[in-house]
Amino acid sequence: GNTNIDITAYVVGDTKMEPNEEFYLDIDNPSNIIIQDSRGVGTIINDDVVSFNVERSNSNKIDNATYAQKSSFYTQIVGRDFDYAVVAYDKNQTNHAEALIENITLKVELFDENSTNDDNLLYSNYVYFNNGTLQSRVLVTPTDDLKIAKATRNARFRVSYLLDGNGSIVYGQYNNANDYSQTKQIKSSNEGFGSSDNFAIRPVSYRMRIEDNGTTLRENTSTDKISLAAEHDYNLIADATQYGDENVVSTYTINKSDELNVSLVFQDANTLQCANKTNQDRNNNPSTMKYLFADGTLDNTLSHNNVGTYALHIQDINWTHADQNKDANLAGCIANSATISKDGNSKSGCNIESNVGDKATYHDITIDFKPYAFSLDNVTLSNLPQTTHNYVYMNNLHDNANMAIRIGGDVIAQGEKGTQLTNFTCNCFAEDLQLFIDNNTTTSEGLFANVPVEKKKSKFPFFPFPSLFNDIFPFEDLSIKTTKNSQLQSNFIIKHNDAETTITDGHLYDTMTMKKEDFLDEKKGSSNLELLYNIE
Repeated sequence: GNTNIDITAYVVGDTKMEPNEEFYLDIDNPSNIIIQDSRGVGTIINDDVVSFNVERSNSNKIDNATYAQKSSFYTQIVGRDFDYAVVAYDKNQTNHAEALIENITLKVELFDENSTNDDNLLYSNYVYFNNGTLQSRVLVTPTDDLKIAKATRNARFRVSYLLDGNGSIVYGQYNNANDYSQTKQIKSSNEGFGSSDNFAIRPVSYRMRIEDNGTTLRENTSTDKISLAAEHDYNLIADATQYGDENVVSTYTINKSDELNVSLVFQDANTLQCANKTNQDRNNNPSTMKYLFADGTLDNTLSHNNVGTYALHIQDINWTHADQNKDANLAGCIANSATISKDGNSKSGCNIESNVGDKATYHDITIDFKPYAFSLDNVTLSNLPQTTHNYVYMNNLHDNANMAIRIGGDVIAQGEKGTQLTNFTCNCFAEDLQLFIDNNTTTSEGLFANVPVEKKKSKFPFFPFPSLFNDIFPFEDLSIKTTKNSQLQSNFIIKHNDAETTITDGHLYDTMTMKKEDFLDEKKGSSNLELLYNIE
């Protein structure tokens, strides 16, 4: 007499991932009634909850002891392909047990989470867990499919899959864009999301060059030292480079100067006694060393206000922040290193630096800053004793050094802007200097320019090798002579810093030397010179 009844159907559960399944209750041989629908349908909803993760293709190796280590995606290099694995996990397990599944299609996408542009999708692919083969991971290893040409601080994979109207995974092979979006099995357009560890994609290194008025003076592909003038403004250009082809990484942009350190690193600090051994960088020279990259290129002025040997170095330690971790096991890159790994399954350095690349071609540029000029502004010419006479004495300086022409004052090493170069000292970076007196003397025979003048080509046709003659004797002898045409020599006394160093004979056009030892450390870039001379 009942028209309604509940019937319990017992289901034998298992752990296999599988689609929803239907079963039926049929009513037959009814008495005294007519059944319009004799079949009742029951659906066994798949309650196996699974999650997906994109990991390194070697994440199942024994050295990855924990799920956090397995999940850590390493820093990748712009322009270099890398592989990955899609792994299924059983959400019902607390120990991150992998789940065996089959016949499921996943959509894998890589997004630039640091970008606000519409083109922040870097990669898209369809991954199919084959039907008939239970597996928990699928390796994706095509060549060059993930050869990303963009740099980003924060890339992230996203995994999506199709759901039916009951919220269960749709089974089947839909591993192309058309089938995935058009399949008639979809009862709902909802998607489920799983994602991997955030990671950075970094440039390989920096290609640097120093220019002056459009002329390239040195690139960091050379190990040769370059000499530059102190306080002169040179142009520094640096490009962030891709793997292999060294093309510019156009998306590498730094907007905050405290994220990049362009520095002049003082060399030989332990062996030299210098007034200033400080490295010049954004902290020690804030007015000139705060540089930025825009679309992969740095273009700025390079200048230094002292002499010395420095290594020009560029370093970025901030770009890979997403992969840095105090626990080295969980970090996606190697701290305090700029090395380039052999592939995407091993760690590269967290830093980007100008002297490390995928080839042994990049080096810091070694710069030897030298004086732009030597100031003689306070060097004076006088006739001793202090008289108004305008003539040269004939006297032996050994007998009386107070009867002479005196040239005296400080010789000061300077930069282009006039700054005294404190490192130009005997125990730092001073060098020997050549002194030359450009002096005109008038005698009763006329004006004598006591500067060697290049000899004209020989007019003697009988001399078989006129060019050789001029090479051996290249200068006219325009020194002052007696009426008998013999040379007049000058007597010299040279003092450096009040210490007499030389008493000698010679000509006014003779080259004299100031030794590096004459630039005392305490003088910090200057030396006092006194030159006395007359005619012997």
